[in-house]
Amino acid sequence: MQQTFSGRMFCAATAVCAVMALSACGGDGGTSESPSPTPTSTPTPGQAFTGDFAGTVALDAGRTGTVGLIVQSNAQATGTLTISGGPTPETVPLTGFVALSNGDFSLSGSSADGLVTATVSGTLPDSGGGSGILVIQIGTNIFRGTISAA
Repeated sequence: MQQTFSGRMFCAATAVCAVMALSACGGDGGTSESPSPTPTSTPTPGQAFTGDFAGTVALDAGRTGTVGLIVQSNAQATGTLTISGGPTPETVPLTGFVALSNGDFSLSGSSADGLVTATVSGTLPDSGGGSGILVIQIGTNIFRGTISAA
């Protein structure tokens, strides 16, 4: 099939118009400045789960377990479990770790006389406040309560 001269001109003119229209899209008159970045404050990962935390749990036989924890920015944690309300108060020094990504923690220790061996675990509350989960295991007995920023 043979095209006429006017048909070829029409096709060429259409192609030129399409190229001009596409090249004009998205332009800003030739300036190319980058927008200034907006400063944002990014908290240090795990910062919400560092500091001092405390909780109290009702144990068996009218006893109470009071936990105090200190969490460092290197994920190490130390603390004390104090058991009161029984015939002899017991203090259990605790050492362990905290997962700074989500606040999960686990510490353990034994009393000086060796009568109490305990594991203290749970999830710390984030910096927004509220309370987290506190679990105290003494022997095979498990007790649950809450923990919050001290």
